[in-house]
Amino acid sequence: METGTSSHTNHSTSTQPQKSSFRDLFTFTVWRHSWLLVAGLVTAALVGALTTTQSILLGRIFAVITDFGSGHLTGAETIAQVSSWCVLLAVVGGAAFIINFGFMCSWYAFSELQARSIRSEIFRGLSKKEMEWFDTRPDGIASLLVRIQTQTRELQIASSLALGSLFSDIASSTANLIVALYTAWRLTLVLLASVPVSLIVLHLFSRPVEPAIQAQKQELSRASKYAYSAISAIDLVKVCNGIDHETWQYMAAIKRSMQKYLILARANAYQMGYVKLWVDSLFVVGFYYGAVLVDQGLSPGSVLTTFYAALAALRAIESFVPLYTVLAKGISAAHDLRSVANNIEHGRTVHPMTGGYIPRECLGDIEMRNISFAYPSNPSKMVLQNSSFHFRAGQLCFVIGRSGSGKSTLGNLLLKFYEPLCGEILVDGNAARTLDIDWLRYNVTLIQQTSVLFNDSLFMNVAFGHMNPTRTTVDEVKAACETALLQTTIAGLPHGMDTNVGPGGHNLSGGQKQRIALARAKLRDPPVLVLDEVTSGLDPVSRGLIMEAIRTWRHGKTTIIITHEVTQIQDDDFVYVMDDGCVVQAGVHSDLQQQSDGLLAQLFAAATEPEPEPKEDHSITDARQTRSTIVNYSRILSDASQNSPLIPGSPSPGEALRGVPSSSRDVFQTTSWSSQSHLLGDHRLQHMDTAGILKTLATAAEDTPRKGLSRIISTLSRQFTFTRPPSPRQSATWAPRQQSPIQLSPIKTGSIFRLQMLGNAAQNNRTGSMSSGPTRSRRQRKESHTEAMKDEGPSNNDEDAEPASLITIYKTVWPSLGLKERIFIIVGIFMSLLVAGSVPAFSVVFANLLSALYQKEHRQEAGQKWAIILLGIALSSAIAAFLSRYLLEWAGQAWVDTLRRQAFNRVLRQPKTWFENPKHSASRINECLDRNADEMRNLVGRFAPLLLIVVVMILTSIIWALAISWKLTLVSLASGPFLLAATNRYSHVANKWESRCNTAAEETSAILSETFTNIRVVRALTLESFFNQKHDKLVQYTLELGIQKSVYTATLYACWQSMFWFLLALIFWYATRLLAVNKEVTVQAILQVVNLLVLGLSTASNTLNSVPAITIAQATASRLLYYAYLSLDSSHETTGTKKLACPLPIRFDSLFFAYPSEPDRLVLRNLTLSFEAGTSTAIVGPSGCGKSTIVSLLLGLHLPDPFYNSIRRGSSVYPLAFSSVPFHKIDISGLRSQIGYVPQAPFLFPASIAGNITYGLPEDSPLRASANIEQAAREAGIHGFVHSLPDGYDTAVGDGGQSLSGGQAQRVCIARALARRPEILVLDEPTSALDAESAEGIRRTLQALLNREQRSHREDAVGAGKKHYKRDRLCVIVVTHSQEMMRMADRIAVIDGGCVAELGTYAELCEKKGKFAEIISGGAWMGDRNTATPQKRQGTGASNQGGMPQVRPASDLPLRRNGKGDVEEFPANARLVGIRDVNWNPESGPSTGILSPVASPFSRPPWRREHRADGDI
Repeated sequence: METGTSSHTNHSTSTQPQKSSFRDLFTFTVWRHSWLLVAGLVTAALVGALTTTQSILLGRIFAVITDFGSGHLTGAETIAQVSSWCVLLAVVGGAAFIINFGFMCSWYAFSELQARSIRSEIFRGLSKKEMEWFDTRPDGIASLLVRIQTQTRELQIASSLALGSLFSDIASSTANLIVALYTAWRLTLVLLASVPVSLIVLHLFSRPVEPAIQAQKQELSRASKYAYSAISAIDLVKVCNGIDHETWQYMAAIKRSMQKYLILARANAYQMGYVKLWVDSLFVVGFYYGAVLVDQGLSPGSVLTTFYAALAALRAIESFVPLYTVLAKGISAAHDLRSVANNIEHGRTVHPMTGGYIPRECLGDIEMRNISFAYPSNPSKMVLQNSSFHFRAGQLCFVIGRSGSGKSTLGNLLLKFYEPLCGEILVDGNAARTLDIDWLRYNVTLIQQTSVLFNDSLFMNVAFGHMNPTRTTVDEVKAACETALLQTTIAGLPHGMDTNVGPGGHNLSGGQKQRIALARAKLRDPPVLVLDEVTSGLDPVSRGLIMEAIRTWRHGKTTIIITHEVTQIQDDDFVYVMDDGCVVQAGVHSDLQQQSDGLLAQLFAAATEPEPEPKEDHSITDARQTRSTIVNYSRILSDASQNSPLIPGSPSPGEALRGVPSSSRDVFQTTSWSSQSHLLGDHRLQHMDTAGILKTLATAAEDTPRKGLSRIISTLSRQFTFTRPPSPRQSATWAPRQQSPIQLSPIKTGSIFRLQMLGNAAQNNRTGSMSSGPTRSRRQRKESHTEAMKDEGPSNNDEDAEPASLITIYKTVWPSLGLKERIFIIVGIFMSLLVAGSVPAFSVVFANLLSALYQKEHRQEAGQKWAIILLGIALSSAIAAFLSRYLLEWAGQAWVDTLRRQAFNRVLRQPKTWFENPKHSASRINECLDRNADEMRNLVGRFAPLLLIVVVMILTSIIWALAISWKLTLVSLASGPFLLAATNRYSHVANKWESRCNTAAEETSAILSETFTNIRVVRALTLESFFNQKHDKLVQYTLELGIQKSVYTATLYACWQSMFWFLLALIFWYATRLLAVNKEVTVQAILQVVNLLVLGLSTASNTLNSVPAITIAQATASRLLYYAYLSLDSSHETTGTKKLACPLPIRFDSLFFAYPSEPDRLVLRNLTLSFEAGTSTAIVGPSGCGKSTIVSLLLGLHLPDPFYNSIRRGSSVYPLAFSSVPFHKIDISGLRSQIGYVPQAPFLFPASIAGNITYGLPEDSPLRASANIEQAAREAGIHGFVHSLPDGYDTAVGDGGQSLSGGQAQRVCIARALARRPEILVLDEPTSALDAESAEGIRRTLQALLNREQRSHREDAVGAGKKHYKRDRLCVIVVTHSQEMMRMADRIAVIDGGCVAELGTYAELCEKKGKFAEIISGGAWMGDRNTATPQKRQGTGASNQGGMPQVRPASDLPLRRNGKGDVEEFPANARLVGIRDVNWNPESGPSTGILSPVASPFSRPPWRREHRADGDI
């Protein structure tokens, strides 16, 4: 509370924000960097001294030539003196190599050290930020992180060559001014008289620069927010046809940022034009006063030296003006980064109060007294109002209530994510505000509803629950996984626990992710554990087993369970019931249940409905009738049929093995044992040869009437004989532990492995068979298809290839521009040519002007004409410089914005699998669109005119010089090839190292983004130090690469720069020889040629100093061009053209599917299912069985595998068809416009609530009317909440907006789907985040949607809706674990192992007592082996007096037995569960009491069974 008060006080008394200043550039400079900064300053001064030295030497050489022209020196004396000066030029050139190497290397290395300090301090600064700070970012945290990366880059560039060039120019100007003052101080003072006025003018031009930078930054942040949200929720964007909308709003933000940037470009162009006019005009003034000084006795050589010194000093200022924008952006970036790193708000450093008391132990007694709280993002809405709680030590308590009642806020307050506005939180009697934050979070752990998986292996994702993840043992992780029922999931992963399950890794279902989160909780096992809706995505069986496990391993420890599942509560559990931020009921559940008018009773009544009584008649006639209407696909295809779908009509092994004697259980035992050893990590038995056993089976089966059995078993024998080598390890963290074999521990009867052996064996057979021996020939046949599926998007190699050439980049400019921008670029290029031509013109006119100084008299009159011409050249070149800079900046920004829009649009149109590549993460793409595009603009706006000026300037100077003295010019050009080779080599090496450094920087920023986009989970698990160490390692690696880049590039840069000195020495030596020895040229001709070549080369040298920046822009441009020119032909979403008036019915016909990233792992196998108009279908099954994959196929996010489905049988039947039209022929966009979709994890876009509800609807759609929006909100049960908000439907949500609870966000998503008035409504766990009452409201809405009369009534109510509804009725497809939703559905499809196990109504499937009955049983363990079917827990179906189900307490978990609870050691070689141990059900296969994880391979699928008169089955 005091922290919040302190923060509030700081804000209220804060001063105005401080303006950025030059000193901000050194905010992140530490004393350890000072020696490098000093080295940079010294070398910068020496580089400036080189310029001054050049001016002195050139003045001396011209003085010798002048003395020869006036007759004071002979030819031999002139050659001797000039030769000595040329030798000195060469010597200085050698020194220039060392100086330029030190200059480039020191400043590059200094910028790399700056970048390391920035990255480290920003990470630590963000780690110290309060959660309030993250919540109140106007554009969200993801956009902020992208801006941080961009600003880090801006500061790094500004503090490297830009800063070095500034100091070099200052040193050069100072030294040249000293020389000029020493040579002719009066002339120098006259030239400097205009400096104060010019500085004032330049300052006025720069005033709008900083506001423009800030405004542009805000617009780019907004654009980044849009881009990040769209790429993160690409499924929703595609399904809702929101690509055009996302592109439009992104482009709108980009256009606004362009307007702000043009203000900056205009100011810089004014500065450039004025400086050019000022500098060039000074020479006219200087000439007249110089002539006066010559008349007074000053030598013309001194005047010439002063001119060249002053010219060098002012040209240094002129050359820095283009870098002003870079420096200004760096200063602004440093100011913002300093505020983030040092926790500065409104110009003052905020020091929140933090506790430091560390108790000796934590008992777990939690008391919250009179707590009131409102989230900082919506301070007017009280989430908790004077609420009190007491969670006693060692007690398990439940907190329930409606969505948005404030339940999840309790966990946020307990972990000190926020401070309450009033009230007090006590932990073991100690005020929470006085406790050390790390101690508190080590002892109080929050597992949140949204399960976050980090970019690492499954092992490490579970190990993150440990206090020290790097020291977690394999056994600890296995035990945690066992409790969370992750064995089957691990068995199905290609590399077991080493499989990467993060973004871009292996796809896991929502339920599987929640199990990993639960495994973290088990591994951590803190004194206080808060579980927030951690089982909402689990099937009933897993949910029941998990809850039993929690009750067991949390016995005696404080556990707070926040849930909507009121049926999980037992009679003796303590319950807090919340409503609208207040505690409305508190007490033991059995007592509260008797309060019939209480909220708990209402929630329980809404969550429980009487189950239909199963029919008692089980006659054969009824069974036949049931089979005629309910198709059972519960028999999973075995190895042969699964691996060889090419043989139509061939019996499956399961069918062929009918009649095998019961002794064949030994085969099953072997398979189960192999599966169990694989789960435990032992690979010793992976190469077990079961051929002998299978051959024995074949021999025993020869006497059976089934033909071909021996052949089938022989095939199985060959398949099982194939040995598969261990999979390569992927996790660097776990790999060292796997170097030695893991000892197999005895199997305990209390282990979950014992009861799941059969299921694991089947799972291994299903997944492992894909890599078996005969499969190789199939894999060879489909090799080309596999590669095509892996590369469903464009090839990733282009992204990491060598940077594109400048010619390739510039070829994209013209097609990307509109008419106005094309005119601008033509005019800008023409103006650049004028600027380039003005340099040689200035040189010739200036030479003629100087020649007037050598006349005996009338010097001013002789030079007047040339002075006027020189003034005209200065004025025209100034105007040309302004127009060239401004128009090309405009065109460059337009070019980059077009590429941004094109890249963003093409990225969104890539297939879903393209986004599974970690290199295509939202943060990386967003950083490229933001930072890379900004740097890329310089190629047109800044570097293109410079390169053009250099080329034209050199060509003009050479041609002009050839016309005056071709011999001198040709000799001067002799070193040209060496200069070009050095420049080209430098550019190539710089590009290569820049690409490497960019890649390393992206890896570093990926850790930053992963950490702080998931900051709640990171803090809840106290992972700050882990990710900090991981980030520091990458930061250090990036620094090392940067230092290597500095050395290599500095060497080539120094070679290239020193060549100019040798070239100057050659020019002057040979010119003097032609003048003094050969008598072929005049002094005036020498002055003209030397001015042309020297000034041209020096100007070119100064211009080409931008080559390092060009290579940076070139490297980053290649990445943006990769995205901008992604192919769209590879996506299946663009192939179909047929539009459907009605998409129904939908039919899956024997469909096989494997994700392109794992083509050898079938997810759906022989799936046959249909969806008709006017029906509702519930898709149910255990987590990870393929339910969500079916949804993704329905939504067109993936394409059915053409290989598996094209060679099954006759090609006339398509695996997936809508309205009898094959999927690949349908226009996907049109199909999606008829679908409403509710995802499992609710997602809100950064827009208003109304904008979220109407998301994806066309702008002219009548469904965007307010009446339809409100109607959809009412149907979703969110209208009342929205109406209570101050801004109503205009309330901003999503990133940077008001935060909503999980249930509220889910209802907005449901309203979004309903507002589309779809023909097909697809819902993936729509009620998992809702309380019982809200879920009941959603079910009523769905029932109303299926009623024609109510649809017509709704059509009248929504007058602004569609003009007419289609005749076909709505089809509802819902993936759910909710029994209430199952009861509502017309039929239920039970998915198991990737195919339909059962199909029928709720009552029919309950009566059938098969797979579905096991799923809804709630996870009862088999107690009596003589029981024929899995039964519910004792007392689950009946209610006691209080109306609550009676759940028998566990004797030993995770298994519950009827016997004693002690653990029985089970030797590894003992007989495992065999066929005689398994209870068989003719409809559902063997039952071990938990989901029947394996279907019997010894019986045919029921749909092939025929009851014949002779009784043969």
